[in-house]
Amino acid sequence: MQRIPIGYRALVDVFNLKVMPNYCWSYISRGAKREILEDGQIIQIFPKSYAFEDFKNPFLHLEFALKYEGLNLEIISQVFERLDTLEFELYVQAEPLGKPQRKLWYIYELLVGK
Repeated sequence: MQRIPIGYRALVDVFNLKVMPNYCWSYISRGAKREILEDGQIIQIFPKSYAFEDFKNPFLHLEFALKYEGLNLEIISQVFERLDTLEFELYVQAEPLGKPQRKLWYIYELLVGK
């Protein structure tokens, strides 16, 4: 069965991050939402209805991760180091009152100091 990484797993893969594993990894696959234990790692499987159109958009993966995988400052910090600041500002300005945008902006200011 094919699994498509989403959230922190996708970000770690795309940016080739050297981080400690998150307590769980999430994937999109067929079937219902479920959790399984694989080699001591929690694997969350989400149905295709959780997928978003632009899977290359790191901000959507960050939003997903915060909502379904908790807060992992190590991964988020390393992603912020690799993102273009202007691109991040445009993402926030596109929906400045959005809950995920406000959360990520706060975390960005906290970690980056800007």
